[in-house]
Amino acid sequence: TVIQTLRSNGLTLHQAPSDKGHISPTRNLALTLEHYRNDRNIDGVLYLHDDALLNMSVLLDKTEKKFRTDSIIGSAFSSYFPFNYKRPESYWDSEQGQRWTFQIEPNGNFYNQHKNVSSPSRPPNLFAGGLGKKNLGKLRNLAKDPRSDPYKLPNGNLVVPSGVQADMLFVPTSVANEFIQAAEIVVDSGIFLEIAIPLAVDFTRRVTNVTVHTIDLCTGWYKAGRKRGTVGMVTACHSEYPNITFGMIHPLKISMGLTEWGDLFDEVVLRPLQSSWV
Repeated sequence: TVIQTLRSNGLTLHQAPSDKGHISPTRNLALTLEHYRNDRNIDGVLYLHDDALLNMSVLLDKTEKKFRTDSIIGSAFSSYFPFNYKRPESYWDSEQGQRWTFQIEPNGNFYNQHKNVSSPSRPPNLFAGGLGKKNLGKLRNLAKDPRSDPYKLPNGNLVVPSGVQADMLFVPTSVANEFIQAAEIVVDSGIFLEIAIPLAVDFTRRVTNVTVHTIDLCTGWYKAGRKRGTVGMVTACHSEYPNITFGMIHPLKISMGLTEWGDLFDEVVLRPLQSSWV
């Protein structure tokens, strides 16, 4: 298998079929960074779902034509979740920001920028629906973990940023040590991937000078009635958001048919690309 081949080449990987891929991807990204962090020929590590199409040129510095070494790069549908991967404090005043991000006080209470306190039994919404709600107790435990102290606000509160469809993430080896440490904390807490990844990114940014870059993702969650993984999903992305050029499409499985899949592959590769700094 692929995992056996990688292990035979000295790369430690964590395989946890029982977690359904909810936690192990974060751990494996950190383990891979740990393996390559001192390799002068490796600029970073890319985590990517196997049923996604990604134009790799979006990861390159447009001037030097090589992988960026100063930025973490993630995917986000910026028209629907414009605050994904931004510093949470920068969008607390927005309606969506208040809904999707919050702080955890030392006593376990949650609140947003306007101090709308929710008791532990009545927490605010959390990205990823039911999966997110199962992580509320784990987030409280994370806030109590002394290892999270360097990432807290001066008042001792832990900021939980908006979740994100964590379909890809590029982490440069220049911040490998900091990301590995941050990822270890959230993984040890058993936090779901789509909450763990933005937490690890935010933690890393708080202790380094790294910037965070996003590429626009075409997917099907953001619009009711759009069937994921179909040509119609991609058509909807382009027709409803003509000003966005998508650098990534997810999900798209080869089982949809090689002809359709090939056409969509060309769609990703041949379209001009743009992305936005956050």
